[in-house]
Amino acid sequence: MPKPKMTMRKAHALSTRRKIYDTAVSLFTKKGYSKVTIDDICNKMGLSKGAFYNYFKSKDQIIMEGFMASDEYYRTDALKEIAGLKSSVDQLVAYNRLVLKKITRTGRPLMQAVFHSEIGFRKKTSYINSEKRSLYKVGEALVAEAQKAGELRTDLSSKQITNLIVRSLRGLVYDWCLPGSKFDLEEAGEDILKVFIVGLSAPR
Repeated sequence: MPKPKMTMRKAHALSTRRKIYDTAVSLFTKKGYSKVTIDDICNKMGLSKGAFYNYFKSKDQIIMEGFMASDEYYRTDALKEIAGLKSSVDQLVAYNRLVLKKITRTGRPLMQAVFHSEIGFRKKTSYINSEKRSLYKVGEALVAEAQKAGELRTDLSSKQITNLIVRSLRGLVYDWCLPGSKFDLEEAGEDILKVFIVGLSAPR
């Protein structure tokens, strides 16, 4: 059954929403997340504040929407890229490399904005820390496969191992976001993954 055609009104709304997102990201990158106001975004676009709120509830929502799009990549394209690797451990390592590559491409300014948004004092929940994310689910599935294949230790659950990896890499990303940090995120991640794989390998 053919998909219904998008109406001009919906297409315009999606286009406007994308323009708001792109404008906001450009301003965040140039000025820093905390120095950009919704008024700044609206003025840059020639958009009323009321119109802005028709598309986004806050600056935080703009940032997190882009970040959430990464999860779509993790469960689709990233899995396709590692599918040809025979070893489950190789797939796990390659997957986490792709995660760091994606974060590197997202850029330090936007990742700083993500952390700034998520550590807000009024926050009751955190999206980046949610185990419902594809980042966790895909990672845990790969860990479980590696355990099943006898490649990773089984005295820790797949969930425990996944959390160890994710938390370590998140700490690395946080360090990478700190002012004055100059190390290569992907290279540093490679070092951590090597240590993890040795420590998590099943005894021979």
